[in-house]
Amino acid sequence: MSDVDVRMSDEDVRMSTPHVRMASSSVRRSGAGGRAGPEGPLAPRPGAPATRTRDFGRTTLKRRHREVVRAFAEALFADDAPPSAARLDALVDEIDRFISPASKTLRFGLLAMLDAVRVLPLVLLRRLATFEELPLAARTAMLERMEGARLAPLCLVFVAFKTLMTIAYYEHPGELESIGYPGPARVRHLHVAEGAR
Repeated sequence: MSDVDVRMSDEDVRMSTPHVRMASSSVRRSGAGGRAGPEGPLAPRPGAPATRTRDFGRTTLKRRHREVVRAFAEALFADDAPPSAARLDALVDEIDRFISPASKTLRFGLLAMLDAVRVLPLVLLRRLATFEELPLAARTAMLERMEGARLAPLCLVFVAFKTLMTIAYYEHPGELESIGYPGPARVRHLHVAEGAR
C-alpha cells in the first residue's frame, strides 16, 4: 500500500470519527425503543436524594397578612363603591400566588412591609388600632399620607403594594372593561388618507 493510500485512509478515519462519536452518544442517551435512558449529563447521581419542586404549592401570606392585603386593596380600589367581598378574596389569593415563587429574601421583605402597614395607624393616625380594623375612610386617608410622605420608606411600601395589586386587579376582564378597555374586541383605528376613497 502506498504512502498516499495510507494518508487517505487516516484522513477517512479522522473524518468519520465525529460521526462515530455522535452515534455512540445517541445510543447511550437512548434506551429501548428510543426513549431517554438513565445515562447522560442530566441523569441523577447514584444515591442522590430525589428532588421535588414545590413552588406551585407554596403560600406566603399568613392570616394577618391576608387581612392587611384585603383591607389595603379595599381602600385602594374604592372609588364610588368598594369592590365586592368575593373580588377582594380572589385578589388576596392572586397576590399570594404572585409573590410566592419569589426568593426567600424578597418574600421576607414583603411580609415585613405588611407588618409595618398593620401597625402604622399608631404613628400616622394616632389611633390605637391595626390597619385592617380601621374604617374605610381612615384607611384611605392613611394610604394617602403614605403616598405623599417625605419619609422615603413609607412611600416605597405604598408604591410596592400599589404596583402589585394594580397588576393583579386589572388582569380581571371585568375590571378592564370598567375602565373602558374593550378586550378581545379591540381593533386598530385605520387612518384613511384624503382621496383614498
